[in-house]
Amino acid sequence: MVEHRWLSKLKEEIGKSPVAVNTGIGFILLGLEKITDLEFQCPCNPYRNAWFSSAFFVIPAIMSIIMMLILKKFRCASGKCLEQCGKLMSYVMPAVVWLTLLFFDGKYYTCAATSWEGDYVNVYSGGPLKWCQPLQVNEAEMEQRRLLFEDYMFQSQVGNLQ
Repeated sequence: MVEHRWLSKLKEEIGKSPVAVNTGIGFILLGLEKITDLEFQCPCNPYRNAWFSSAFFVIPAIMSIIMMLILKKFRCASGKCLEQCGKLMSYVMPAVVWLTLLFFDGKYYTCAATSWEGDYVNVYSGGPLKWCQPLQVNEAEMEQRRLLFEDYMFQSQVGNLQ
């Protein structure tokens, strides 16, 4: 009985605070990013890379917005949608957190930017790096593409701060 009242009181308080809901969904998204981080395998196919990576950006972001709308019981009364714009911004925050996590990780953006066929392999050149190692190229071309891949990683992690 006491546990039931405590739980309902917690739900009521969380329902009042967009910060609490945002924080909870943010932690869920952080866990999801860590899980996808372990499972992510870039197809290393110039025709599939952008579509594959886009799914990681778009689907969880949209799902988090929908989840916020459901949890906060958003209703747009006729003509009052613009008045609720501040609330709508708080509903979008988990999606912004998700996109920030993906850009800082870098793998998803670099996969989308890669424009050559190859194998997704793990190399250790100054640190561990998973990248699309091109097929059938000479050593100079391979090194040039590896540096380009690392540049994409840098653009994803730092370029979005500029």
